[in-house]
Amino acid sequence: MADSEGTAVAELIREAIKKFLGKPAYERNAFSFSPSSTRGVERIYPRIAKSDWDRLNRISMSANKAKTELVREAVDEYLRKSP
Repeated sequence: MADSEGTAVAELIREAIKKFLGKPAYERNAFSFSPSSTRGVERIYPRIAKSDWDRLNRISMSANKAKTELVREAVDEYLRKSP
């Protein structure tokens, strides 16, 4: 998707996180990612705005989910809704 849009993967991830964080709690967590299914998963390190990181941290604590799991949910949701 990043290649076809001529942008960086990290930029798409930042956009996905912003959209995810802007949703009410009851609309999040629609996707369940199994942390044990890491086969075929690549590790990346996007830079995220401190304000988004702080919100992600609060959601992580209240939902009792790892921040990485929430980011995966955000990206998966973003990719499912893209053309």
